[in-house]
Amino acid sequence: FIKETNLYPQDTDLDTLIKGKIESGEAYNKLVEMIEAQHGSLPIEIDNSLHICQIRSDKEGYINKINTLTLGNMLVGLGGGRKYKEQEINYDVGFSIHKKINDYVKENDLLFTVYSEKPLDESMINEFKNTIYTSNKKNETYKEIYKIL
Repeated sequence: FIKETNLYPQDTDLDTLIKGKIESGEAYNKLVEMIEAQHGSLPIEIDNSLHICQIRSDKEGYINKINTLTLGNMLVGLGGGRKYKEQEINYDVGFSIHKKINDYVKENDLLFTVYSEKPLDESMINEFKNTIYTSNKKNETYKEIYKIL
């Protein structure tokens, strides 16, 4: 990801740069700063009672679009978001997306890891899969970074 931002010259040894930031504590301090900015605290407790579901591709091709609106609504359905401010948010549930636009996926590639309070049914799994649109060509109009401010 750092390489794709073009924030560092092409000849920069990114592995050394990253290891230096980790070893110096700079990366950890930034993590603490981000957590505190969101009124969180360390250590972060993990809920081990969650169900973990890995959702894999049943298609092959380039990812041209990801329906993020549907994904947001699905997060609300899992309890990790809310429609009304009075609703509680379960900060333990959610999902990780393992692919991005223009990635090439093969059948059985990992697309999502979902953390939920109860096992996902087949319709929910299919709904996750249906948020990914594939084609035999890359999306030429897509830009990952539009502008660095």
